[in-house]
Amino acid sequence: MRTFCSLSASFAASILFAGCSFFDPSLYQDEQLEDFPVADSCDGPVPVPVVAETFHGIVDLSGNRDEFNNLGSCVDNARTPGPDGFIAVPMRVGEKWHFHAKVIDGVGDPALYVLDSCDARSCQFGAGIDICGSGIDEHFSFISPRDTTYIVGLDDKGLGGGRYDLLVLHATCGDGNAEHSEGCDDGNRVPGDGCDEGCRFELAAAADEHEPNDDFTGANRPILTSGAGSVLGLLEGRCDPDFFAVQVPEGGSVSVQMTTRAGSACAESSPASLLELVDQGGLDALGAGANPAGSGCPAIDGEAFAAGLPAGVYYLRLTSPDADTSLPYKLSIQVVDAP
Repeated sequence: MRTFCSLSASFAASILFAGCSFFDPSLYQDEQLEDFPVADSCDGPVPVPVVAETFHGIVDLSGNRDEFNNLGSCVDNARTPGPDGFIAVPMRVGEKWHFHAKVIDGVGDPALYVLDSCDARSCQFGAGIDICGSGIDEHFSFISPRDTTYIVGLDDKGLGGGRYDLLVLHATCGDGNAEHSEGCDDGNRVPGDGCDEGCRFELAAAADEHEPNDDFTGANRPILTSGAGSVLGLLEGRCDPDFFAVQVPEGGSVSVQMTTRAGSACAESSPASLLELVDQGGLDALGAGANPAGSGCPAIDGEAFAAGLPAGVYYLRLTSPDADTSLPYKLSIQVVDAP
């Protein structure tokens, strides 16, 4: 069961999007939250409140106006005709911040985004999230590319607006506290002990995916033996992308086959799915897998676009375009050294 729906240029290497994930309920502690008056405008006479560290409060957009109604440069569903609210967040280069808008009373259709300036056109691809739909939460993480203060917007696609439990979190890998956007945190940044240097959960051979793994900072990291291994998973609609991290040697290549959990070719009538190899920035796809003849599931050919890669950690991103998809799968992964 998935209880919180949260997905992804100068921003492209530092932003990630994410969708619907299962979160440990303890990540939302039982606390009496206070109302937080976000700004009605990010520019002009209305002051924008500054959030310098982790914040958790109730935001009501119902009395706000609609400042931005087209965010096509950075979110999937560009039209956001409902009211907006804004906060300012000072960040330092390399810091990871996580933003989560939890819908209250099932009313609201949120979009979240980070702006370089008070101009919707400054919201670049990947710097926002709006994939899950009405009544469902949205969340995403942002790794700051420089020292500056960003404008963070919460928009409602519904004309009347909604109330949200808004979390603004400065996540710190290695402090021993598993937080939103971290698959794990064992108090160190040493790989090989079940939790790697980026607080990504390390999967044993042929193990099931570990949720949440719906963005690259929270990607699962399968353990590969002699460059080969597999992982089992389940795609549950467009609100549930799955990410897996793989280490590639200098000049190496990656081949991936998606099949049924039993390892058989998927039926041609299988729900639509997309398998991509994503660069080390975690956002830009180097290419998408093709469906082999007779199979309804994609595969990545290491000789196509996934060969001769610079050394580093790359990501396999699995998504589905349909809201109601339920697709169990197995990924077989092969990383090959340079010839």
